[in-house]
Amino acid sequence: MRFKAPCSTGTTRYPIRGILCVIGGFLLCLSFASDFSYSNINTYLISYMRSTGYTEDGQFIPYNPDLTYADFVFVSTTKVLLQGFSMPFLGALARRMGVRISIFLGSMIYSAGFLLTSIAIKSYFPLVVMTLAMHGLGFSLVYATAIGAAQKWFPPTMKGFVGSLVLSGYGFGSLIWIPVQTSYVNYHNLKATLDEDCEHIGTESEGKCDKYFTSPEVLERTPGMFLLLGGIFSCLGLVATILISDPPTDTMDKVEMETIDKGQRDLAKADEARFSLTPLQVLKTKVFYM
Repeated sequence: MRFKAPCSTGTTRYPIRGILCVIGGFLLCLSFASDFSYSNINTYLISYMRSTGYTEDGQFIPYNPDLTYADFVFVSTTKVLLQGFSMPFLGALARRMGVRISIFLGSMIYSAGFLLTSIAIKSYFPLVVMTLAMHGLGFSLVYATAIGAAQKWFPPTMKGFVGSLVLSGYGFGSLIWIPVQTSYVNYHNLKATLDEDCEHIGTESEGKCDKYFTSPEVLERTPGMFLLLGGIFSCLGLVATILISDPPTDTMDKVEMETIDKGQRDLAKADEARFSLTPLQVLKTKVFYM
């Protein structure tokens, strides 16, 4: 006698608030993907900071003498170290504070870092290292929080898929922030020029010299680029704060609870129908004899 597993003929419905949570997580990861554009930020930031300084006794004294593109490594390294060391502690703090407070606080720290950079860029380079490294602190508060909140709204079999949807925003952000930055700062596509102080100028090794932007049109708009990015990131963070939420354990709407339960039951039945074998079928498989 062969047993036929029951199959579900209904359509699985997913909670609206859960879908909104995924969208919010996507937007949040999208905003935090600015580190993929660090190479582009580097060119404008360093070029600008090489031109800043003060006048003393009629002589111009730069704030950051001998600053080069290679020095930007201090920004990315500090951000990664700060993120790595803070994530265990801020992750635990985020669980205590709750989803929305954590998302809001992390987004505002991140946005504030870019807004403050628009001021710090006019001064000493170590200040920029500190303001841009705030990215790591904000990331520690929102990364696991956003993914975990979205996954809680869906059955266990969908957790990986839901998490990948949220994280796809991080990858997609790598495609948009560089064009946004360049279209604002250098919309005429002006070219950088060779460093006049490079010792290799006029020799066969001239290719070793770095090129920096010196056009006032580009340099004057560089601080505004950080204001623009900080404003965009804060708006995306606010939207994400509204959309992302945990499913309430005691006060969840009855319809939403039934939707989640039905989705779990339907998927369980589908899995049972797909993988259930009769005893005779089991004996015919190679796995049984291995």
